[in-house]
Amino acid sequence: MHEKKCRPVQERWDKSDMPSRTVLFAFLISTIVWITGCQIPFLAERPSRIHLVIDAGSSGTRFCPYRVDNYCAHVDPAQACLRITARSGLADLNGAEIQKVLDQGVQELEGMEIEKAVLLGTGGFRRLSESRRTKQLELIADELKKRIPNSESRVITGQQEANLAYIAMIAFRDGKTDHIILETGGATVQLAGSGLTARSAPAGLNEIRNSPDLPRECTEEADASSERFEACSKGLRQIFRSNRWHAAFFKDQDLASVYALGSSWQSIFTVAGKESLSLDELQNQGKRICNSSLDEIVKAGVPEKFAPASCYLHSYQYVLASELKIGTLLQGEGSWPPGAAISQYFEGCRFSAEGNGSATQ
Repeated sequence: MHEKKCRPVQERWDKSDMPSRTVLFAFLISTIVWITGCQIPFLAERPSRIHLVIDAGSSGTRFCPYRVDNYCAHVDPAQACLRITARSGLADLNGAEIQKVLDQGVQELEGMEIEKAVLLGTGGFRRLSESRRTKQLELIADELKKRIPNSESRVITGQQEANLAYIAMIAFRDGKTDHIILETGGATVQLAGSGLTARSAPAGLNEIRNSPDLPRECTEEADASSERFEACSKGLRQIFRSNRWHAAFFKDQDLASVYALGSSWQSIFTVAGKESLSLDELQNQGKRICNSSLDEIVKAGVPEKFAPASCYLHSYQYVLASELKIGTLLQGEGSWPPGAAISQYFEGCRFSAEGNGSATQ
């Protein structure tokens, strides 16, 4: 017996007779489906399931539910994450605080049919001692399993975090892989992409801001002035270059264009009012911000609570990008969680957080 083949329905009609023809067309489609048993693609519902990624960051925790199809492709990688308010990230919380964060996150997602949850600890966990890290992760894993039985918890390396961010941009770019990402976090920064070996350094925004050598011009108490940006940038560059990780992270390589990921970059692109910035444009924007009052910074598009730190933010990102010799910064999307949702942490997904030099599958 020959297998029946589905063929597209082709029909011409007079536009003046559209209503009756539309009814006839719907009838024909229904008849074809009934007779042949074939599914019409644009009428078919796209099967999907929910992969929950819990971003256990250094300064906070985000619950990120992503809907993926049966091929482990994102239905929408731009799905917003839910940030849970706490005094710090899970790495620094006690048992009662951990329970509260997990309870709130799970309650907010009530009603979602979550296939699996994966909690990934990043820079905040990596800076703990091995014994403290193991104990803290076991406590979190036990509490998470009480709420979501099909779950796992682990700490990822900086290189894995970089690769996951690269994979996230593959999803946002509809499968294209010819890109490089720079992700700025609170504790660490990551670089990965086509032709690069993924790398990470403990040089995140908060990590550098807590340096005892931070120039006064970088602090929130400093007055606005035309010299502030240059003074802050010069001091930050000295901090970067004095650390032992500098040579390994800032290798002698020019990067023509890079997608910048992380919430801190979104603020910079918002002020710019466009999706790409040259290094010179970033420098000039930083000079304007550092010479502006808080009211002027807020009017430029920076949320009021972040305005006092905006000069430091611009100075830091400028030094980071210039040390990497980046030509053009492109506005990226989100950070690494969308990449984790389609990685091998979930059954049937093909991308690996280990990467192979280009962080591909």
